[in-house]
Amino acid sequence: MTAERLSRTSPALRADIANRALDALATSRTDNPTHAQTLAHLVSTYRLTRDAVIAHAIRDATRQDRVDALVRTFRAAPTAQQPKLAAAALVATYIAGWQPAVLVTLAKHADPNDGLKHLFANAINERVAPDHLRRVLVDALDTTMTAADDLWTAQRSTSGTRAIDRPDTRSRPSGGRPEHGPDRPIGRGPGGRDLT
Repeated sequence: MTAERLSRTSPALRADIANRALDALATSRTDNPTHAQTLAHLVSTYRLTRDAVIAHAIRDATRQDRVDALVRTFRAAPTAQQPKLAAAALVATYIAGWQPAVLVTLAKHADPNDGLKHLFANAINERVAPDHLRRVLVDALDTTMTAADDLWTAQRSTSGTRAIDRPDTRSRPSGGRPEHGPDRPIGRGPGGRDLT
């Protein structure tokens, strides 16, 4: 599926596509470049999809293969996608209980402005147990995904122009990021969490 087609899919479908790619990479003896590229694109482009992939990777504490596949995807990704993938892999490896050396390496590559890197730093500083963080992330994702899909459906049904499908052509604010789009929230969900 092309990046253009992926941009027109619902948040839940993007998450499902990314999670299927993660599972395929986790269970295969060799990495399929198509699965790795799809996963890298979705995780580095859509925050909610990234969160869904992390939750999927860490949902079952005995499934280290999914976390490993996420780390391998980070390593194989194009340079531009690596900082966001490193942040996602950082949180997943922390929750999965990986060795500190891996965490330090991923932290060095993670986008310094990514909220996940800050989440990781706060979890370390506050000594948050990985299992507690796992439960919080998984529970929050379920609520947020439902709200995001509901919002996506409502926007598509009320807009004859399909505003959600159009590329963002407006000028960018001083930070250089679009006001809306894959890297900016489209609203607030329950508990004030950003929806992507």
